[in-house]
Amino acid sequence: MNIETGINYLKKGTKYQFCYYCISDLIHENVTQYFFEYNTANVGETNDFEVFISESLNEVEEYKQRVLKPYPLDSVPLKKINIKIYFNEKVESKVDFEFKINHLSESIEYASKTYGNGINYIIDTIINNKKGKFVHETNIEIHNELLFHENLYYLLDNVGIKEDDIVIELQT
Repeated sequence: MNIETGINYLKKGTKYQFCYYCISDLIHENVTQYFFEYNTANVGETNDFEVFISESLNEVEEYKQRVLKPYPLDSVPLKKINIKIYFNEKVESKVDFEFKINHLSESIEYASKTYGNGINYIIDTIINNKKGKFVHETNIEIHNELLFHENLYYLLDNVGIKEDDIVIELQT
């Protein structure tokens, strides 16, 4: 179960580096293990996650403080954007439809947090479903619009959604 997630930043010239992290726990045979997973990179990039595991939450907190020390900023300037994804493939069933919607929401959330563009919890998604085709629309806040585009295009291309099916607009 996730206990805490966050992103801290370090400004280097005009760019930002980030540390995205998550603390979670797992209970197995009455033993609780705590996990501190983190990723450090430049905003718009990603590296492999590192993991620190301990049976002591205090030890995990101490480790977190050491990892986050070089990243003193807990936020960066954000822009509001609107994302519309036109999914041109026919959706056959309610289960298939819900699976695709969940996948799209998770891809948007993943593209924003693990590439350092901000943490967004997808809410207020608008879904228009007409004749088995749908438009998935949501509003989020991100730091770098162009890097977010690249990251989201890459993730969605892996599941058959093409760049032409995605419209990302800056809100004013």
